[in-house]
Amino acid sequence: MKVAHFIDSGGLYGAEKMLLTLCKEQIKLGLEPLIVSCGVIDEPPKALEIACEKEGVPCLPWRMKPGLNLSGCKNLLKHLEPMKFDVFHSHGYKFNILLALLTIRPTNYQLVATIHGETKSSGPNKITLFQFADRMLRFRFDKIVHVTTQNRASKARRVIFNGINIPKNNNSPAPTNPTKVITIGTLGRLSQEKNYSFLIDAMHHLKSKNLKIKCKIHGEGSLQSSLQEQIEKLQITDTVSILPFTKNIAEFFDSIDIYINCSTTEGMPISLLEAAAFNKRVIASNINGNKTLLNKLYSNPILFDFSHDAFEYAIESALKAPISEIIAARENISELFSGSSMAKQYYLLYKEA
Repeated sequence: MKVAHFIDSGGLYGAEKMLLTLCKEQIKLGLEPLIVSCGVIDEPPKALEIACEKEGVPCLPWRMKPGLNLSGCKNLLKHLEPMKFDVFHSHGYKFNILLALLTIRPTNYQLVATIHGETKSSGPNKITLFQFADRMLRFRFDKIVHVTTQNRASKARRVIFNGINIPKNNNSPAPTNPTKVITIGTLGRLSQEKNYSFLIDAMHHLKSKNLKIKCKIHGEGSLQSSLQEQIEKLQITDTVSILPFTKNIAEFFDSIDIYINCSTTEGMPISLLEAAAFNKRVIASNINGNKTLLNKLYSNPILFDFSHDAFEYAIESALKAPISEIIAARENISELFSGSSMAKQYYLLYKEA
């Protein structure tokens, strides 16, 4: 079975990591996946394309004019036609819209879309318009996959949890040391929905209480300058640092005590799975995507509302969490959120009439 995965990638974050894992596991199952990575003309190799080459995942870098480029997508489909794919699998609103508009029934391939989550945007703008068009055109797909149970499943709409390959990690969860400086960390695109402005404000609040704590934010994105200005204005450059996106997540997790996700919206956050797999203490904002995941990993998940007091209490709770709870979370990933389980579920979905 040949599967073409379509994505216009903005980095190597949740959706891209999920797709890499899915393709590696599909190869093990005997499928022939291809990642079609879209970018603009003359754009250098993307992080996902570089990762594909390193991981041995077939990838077709495709360059065309930005936006909903119907003619560029027509040329792409014409290029793919001789390869005779069985499944066209879209990951993101851009190709959800383009494939829905350009597919003429009947076809020799299935149309499948995975909804990884939506970026929240205030007021009418280009993003909200694209998201509206995406939702209106989903009926043209054979199967829609959601990554969290907050969406209602049906025959055409399924829920398949994102999965990861469990890292070989022999490090036991570290007991807390009340005399040392606690380091919390996070990985993600520097965008509005990740809510790092709240995190910076909360760290300023903790510093004013003379707590021994530091924060590392690894990522890149459109809000980098404004977030750095916020840190400098609050005079907490010695407490909060914004660092470049890192590919070495093992080194990152080894450098922190607590992992935090403070997003305002999430699908199925891969970074929380990775943190639990590396035996890290985890706290997260009390939103559907985070809550769905952590309730399956932990008997007592630590979730916080968007207030400084709730954030402080979450950190205190994480430091008191029993090591047995941290170990159990890693075991639950193996059972519920493995890459192989995810790939098998997609394979069964593709095979259904």
